[in-house]
Amino acid sequence: SIAGSVSPGGPVAPPELGPWTLPASATFRATDNDINLANNQSLTLAPGQYGELNFASNTTLTLTAGTYAFKSLFSDSIFNELNLDTSGGEIVIQIEEDAFLGLQTLVDGAELAETDTANASKVLLETAGSISMAGSFYGTVFAPHGTIELGENYLLIGSAIAGNDIRG
Repeated sequence: SIAGSVSPGGPVAPPELGPWTLPASATFRATDNDINLANNQSLTLAPGQYGELNFASNTTLTLTAGTYAFKSLFSDSIFNELNLDTSGGEIVIQIEEDAFLGLQTLVDGAELAETDTANASKVLLETAGSISMAGSFYGTVFAPHGTIELGENYLLIGSAIAGNDIRG
C-alpha cells in the first residue's frame, strides 16, 4: 500500500552510491621460476611462488587449495583448461603484472554448468595490473589498480572488481 499523495510522471532521484573503498591489494611475491606448458600437456601445480605462467595449445593446469603467485599469466586459447580443485579449500591466484586469461575453467573436474555456484567465493584471482579474459572463469577477479576486460560471450561465475573499468 502507498501512504500519502502520488504524482505520476514526477522526477525520480536515484539514491547516491559510494564512494566505494576497495579492499587492500595483496603483496605479490613472484619469482623467476617460469612455468611454460607445452602443447597437449597436463600439469598439477603445487601452491607457491612462480615466474611467468604461459599456456601453449590444448593444455590443462590444475590448481589445488593454497596461494599461487605468478609474475604474469598468458593463455590465448579457449581450448586450454584451468581446473580448480576446491575440495581442499580456497584457491588464491596472484598475478604481479598484466594478464591474459583465454581459457575454459573447470571446477573439481566439472564444466561450469555442472558446478555449485555458491563455491565461487572459494577462488580469488588478483592482479596488480590489468587483465583481459576470454572463455570462462569461476571466482572473484580483482584488479584494484587496473582494468578488467571481458571478451565477447565471456562466462564469469562469481564477481569482477576493478579500480578502473570493467569492460565487455
